Amino acid sequence: LAHGASASPEMTRMLERIADYIHTRQSRLPDGTLCRGRTLWIDDLYMSVPFLARWGTYSGKPEYWDDAAKQIINFASRLQAEDGLWYHGWFDREQRHSRYKWGRGNGWAVLAQVELLGQLPKDHPERPKLLGILDRHVQGIAKHQAESGMWRQIVDMEDLWEETSCTGMFAYALARSSREGWVDLDGGAAARKAFDALKTRVLWDGSLMDTCVGTGVNNSLDYYRERPRMLNDPHGPGPVLLAGAELLREQ
Repeated sequence: LAHGASASPEMTRMLERIADYIHTRQSRLPDGTLCRGRTLWIDDLYMSVPFLARWGTYSGKPEYWDDAAKQIINFASRLQAEDGLWYHGWFDREQRHSRYKWGRGNGWAVLAQVELLGQLPKDHPERPKLLGILDRHVQGIAKHQAESGMWRQIVDMEDLWEETSCTGMFAYALARSSREGWVDLDGGAAARKAFDALKTRVLWDGSLMDTCVGTGVNNSLDYYRERPRMLNDPHGPGPVLLAGAELLREQ
């Protein structure tokens, strides 16, 4: 549907059912923030916001754009640190965030922001606030790129290992947000450096190395440090393809 295709009646009913569930029935905090049992997982922004944003465009119903914008703003108010990076989770009963700024979690958050801004009308009242959140995020991400061009499992910890899925996500987000003029940063050079580094993690048969497996919110640094790095873990190839496609578009 994002590329001009038309939905069949059956597909439309299915999409309407998904949109209704996210918009009216999924668990939320009292202020309307989507949650899992009174906790926020940074990952969930990508599992909800892009759909809401695209459904708002397809259906012509602005309440879905409004809901998507609210999620970014509310998540950021709890999880975005002063340096622009985001913590992995929020525990609402304790009114505190988790301890670490996980790489792919920050990737999910920045992808959700970019996808929303790509759908949101230019005159949407929350657009300036969303642009500010994104600018702070990409500025924080850019400061922690390793000399190799990669980003790490915990973004702001130099002694942790370099991880491919977050590197692909960051490369895409920096390149696109820079090209669109959404941020005060020339992200193209950082994205190209990242993609050159990612190419060294691809084997002769196309397999991708050094992708962290699925990861829950945790307050132990060793938990993140010791997460398995799977060959061709499904979280990895998509972000690398996204980054490559955006850099081709830039050319």
